[in-house]
Amino acid sequence: MARGVSKQNFLKDNEKKLKREEDKAESKVVRPASSDVPLRPKKPKRSKALDRRSYACGAVVAVIVLVLLLLCMPHFPDASQEGAAKAPPPATSPGKANPPPADEVGEFSTEVDPE
Repeated sequence: MARGVSKQNFLKDNEKKLKREEDKAESKVVRPASSDVPLRPKKPKRSKALDRRSYACGAVVAVIVLVLLLLCMPHFPDASQEGAAKAPPPATSPGKANPPPADEVGEFSTEVDPE
């Protein structure tokens, strides 16, 4: 065998480890004076890592909500563009019909010219 290496008894090592853990747990638990009141185990304090993770999750949720809100909001044109879009087309002479708007050019019309 190599120097410094000895045979280990894993069963005994595990038993010793379990006994140490039990002793440690018993020493942490402080018994109250009256034994009829059950003792609640202490909650561990929150660490900075948990706080940072919760802040990061909150930020991600906030960004997702903001993006969805912006995508779902309807687009409202500016007031200056809105006024120009609603203005009626200029009237032509009373005997002739108005020309079709620019977006309807090239479409078939059902009106018949009297000429």
